[in-house]
Amino acid sequence: MRGATSAPRSLGWLLLPALLVLALFLGSVALLLFHAFWGKDGFSLVYFRQILDRPDYHDVFLRTVSIAAIVAVAAAVLAYPVAWLLWRRPRWRNVLLVIVLVPWLVSLVVRTYGWLVILGPKGFLNETLKWAGVIQSPLPLIFNDLGVVIGLTHVLMPFSVIATLSVLLQIDNRLEEASESLGAGGFETWRRVVLPLSLPGVFTGLGITFLTSMGAIVTPILLGGIRQKMAGTQIYQEVVYNFNMSKASAWALCLLLLSGLGLVLLRALESAVVPKADSCSVCVLPPITVHEAAAGAAVMGALLLGLLLAFAAPRLAAPPPAVLLLAGPDCMPPPAASALLARLNASDRFRLHPLGE
Repeated sequence: MRGATSAPRSLGWLLLPALLVLALFLGSVALLLFHAFWGKDGFSLVYFRQILDRPDYHDVFLRTVSIAAIVAVAAAVLAYPVAWLLWRRPRWRNVLLVIVLVPWLVSLVVRTYGWLVILGPKGFLNETLKWAGVIQSPLPLIFNDLGVVIGLTHVLMPFSVIATLSVLLQIDNRLEEASESLGAGGFETWRRVVLPLSLPGVFTGLGITFLTSMGAIVTPILLGGIRQKMAGTQIYQEVVYNFNMSKASAWALCLLLLSGLGLVLLRALESAVVPKADSCSVCVLPPITVHEAAAGAAVMGALLLGLLLAFAAPRLAAPPPAVLLLAGPDCMPPPAASALLARLNASDRFRLHPLGE
């Protein structure tokens, strides 16, 4: 009796590593909130005001959400035929699955540089098209949003393949046989039976790729360049180059709100499209109702609206930023002053304008 009670107590020590990891995670989140809402004079919203005051930051958020949505849809569309092939070919499933997962064995930086070799001005694709006489000058395929979309789609497509395949494997083959016995063809069976039952996996892949794209850093930096900024690259710049942890924390919280809002809207769309759990035996997780999704979207929207209203009045009363005038539109600062001017232009107190503009 004594040994039976001491065994669970000794096994409880096995939870200690997991508890330590959880404590580190919660501590990092608490530190993030502290940096975001705590300034030199105590509680402050100055860092959120700096983000909302700059139109170029609004463009960064818009570009981030747009690219994440495009990547999620592109990865889902391209992954569905691959998952369907893996489902239909059980004899070759293991080999094909290894081919799908092999890119994960290669570093993300190496894979991204591979796309630079393929899509660059002197890359394989442009040189092939020039050799065939299709184009005369290289196509701009990198250092823009298109290059970021291509790179992120390639990196995140295996997630959509696995998510869709996991649901396809749960579909009973007798459903297809029943559909065919009632006179439906192959495409009609796929459209009316297989596709509706596989939508939970498709939406799971959409959510994974969307959230991962929202915080991407390496691929946007290498394939998008320094001008095509996303929220992840902006946070990286604030931490590594500007050493401004407080502003980076504010960026991270804003990105978290946008990601949560996008996820709630995705779940609302899933509730409207995916068959209900009581009529679909393969639905792993029952989708939330439309009312629950609308309530979640209202809460997230209220948080964003509250931030906007909190900063509207201080923004109107804030003094305009100082303007540094350069000698002319073609004026080039000395090399020693280039870094200083770049820091001043990136700050919230100065703007650089040539006299000719």
